[in-house]
Amino acid sequence: MRTTKRTISLLVLAVMILALCMLAFAACGEKDDDPDDGGKTPVLSTERIKFGTKDGIEGAKKNPYVDTEWNEFEGLVDWDEKWENDPIYYVFEGSYSEAYQGDYSRTYMYMNCYEDGLLHGQYGRENYYGYWTNVNAQGEDQLVLHILAYDKGSQTVEYNSGLYESTAAPTNNTYYEYQSSIVWNQWGTRTVLIFGFHYSKVESITLDTTKVKTDYLLGENLNTAGLGVTVTRETGKSVLIEEVTGSYTHVHYSGYDPNKAGEQTITVTYDREEASATYKVNVADIESVAIDVADTVKKAYKVGESFDASGITVNEVYENGVEQSVPQNKWTIDGFDTSKAGECTVKISYGGQTKTFDITVTAPVYENDDVKITVNTTESATVEFDGKTVTADYTIEEVAGMRIITLSAPEGGITGATEEEWAALGKQYTIGDDDSLAAIASYSLTEDAYKGISGGTNPRNLLIDEANGIAIVTYKYYYSTPTDTFVCKYTKDGNTVTLTECISYTQEGSGATFEGLAKIYTINDNGTATPIFE
Repeated sequence: MRTTKRTISLLVLAVMILALCMLAFAACGEKDDDPDDGGKTPVLSTERIKFGTKDGIEGAKKNPYVDTEWNEFEGLVDWDEKWENDPIYYVFEGSYSEAYQGDYSRTYMYMNCYEDGLLHGQYGRENYYGYWTNVNAQGEDQLVLHILAYDKGSQTVEYNSGLYESTAAPTNNTYYEYQSSIVWNQWGTRTVLIFGFHYSKVESITLDTTKVKTDYLLGENLNTAGLGVTVTRETGKSVLIEEVTGSYTHVHYSGYDPNKAGEQTITVTYDREEASATYKVNVADIESVAIDVADTVKKAYKVGESFDASGITVNEVYENGVEQSVPQNKWTIDGFDTSKAGECTVKISYGGQTKTFDITVTAPVYENDDVKITVNTTESATVEFDGKTVTADYTIEEVAGMRIITLSAPEGGITGATEEEWAALGKQYTIGDDDSLAAIASYSLTEDAYKGISGGTNPRNLLIDEANGIAIVTYKYYYSTPTDTFVCKYTKDGNTVTLTECISYTQEGSGATFEGLAKIYTINDNGTATPIFE
């Protein structure tokens, strides 16, 4: 019996020693798992930094930015400098595609939770500001992103109508530890998933170049689409980066010069990390330039017409045998002048090569039974009417698909006709496809022809084109806006014009509709028209 008691005592002692050893081992384990080791073995329930939203939480301190107002965050620090240099504790990433009309391009989001408690995200061109906590009011581990402000256009506004908190839930993803979401309001309210982890320094970058472009022509921009970039962090976790091209991504490139021929080495880095990788590309030089003007389509122009490059080809031939067309905006075009009638020589130049050809510029003639207009320059025309010949200024503009020429007296006045004779001549005409003229009666509106939309004092006109049986109301609402144009069928009874049907309507800024437009106009003796609302 004595032996049995001794054996039991020894067993109890052994168990106690074993328990003490296990406690000591557990304590050592906690120390080894502390993220102070560089984040190699992060443990979600054991945080090196603990922030709460208030004082008095055991083991945590109040985040120093809890009481900062949303409109103070933008100017709180130099965020660009902070992004480059300050210690990070958590990192979140995400992306979103609107998939609109076949466009599946994605906007990428990156968010840093800094060790000082601040939070800053970059989502496309927008910034997000706030702070983070990882302990709730009950002292429990719970990571929350407190996003208080974000960029909307050129302004920083309150985030999500004052609903700040985005809880980050644990996830079993092999790379990410948390998942959460943010609200994005570029095209209405969108919820974007984001994924995060304890920050760990990037240890290495590896590249898969099997699908990326490596052969270039001189002048081509770097194209990284298809490049595989795998980032491995000190924790041992790695991920294939989804987005490796564009202005708003963690992946950056250096070493490429589109204007330098030969082999080049491209260096790939991941944000501010020291780890990098390289791959090589080859840029082919231009061997020769070929300009061909033999098939130039247009060699006969009218005064004022623009250059037509149809039939002209300019090609670059590269040392690898590739031949590429050079767009017109890269050529030099000299000698082209349609400001007056005559002949001129046009010279096309590019890459040290030059070719020339001649063109003829003629003065167009527009006429009907009453008037003949001969365009001499881009500003001046000879006008013949009732046996009189005068020189007048003119403009030609497109209105509702029609070309309208408007005459006006030049500086110094009209010569060759009396003021009364000039005043009696119609000043506006439509130009037909056969260069015929149809007189238009033009009346300035004395007041708004549309109620409910305020506007400036731009001229607003009623044009009556009797030859084509249409009335046109041209209308502006602000000095800088384009012109709204209503093309309508009409009836005329004495001095009253009534719009009966809208044939076409070009809206370029006002928001007006035909339904709200005045339909009746009184023609006044002084060349104006007064809208009448029923």
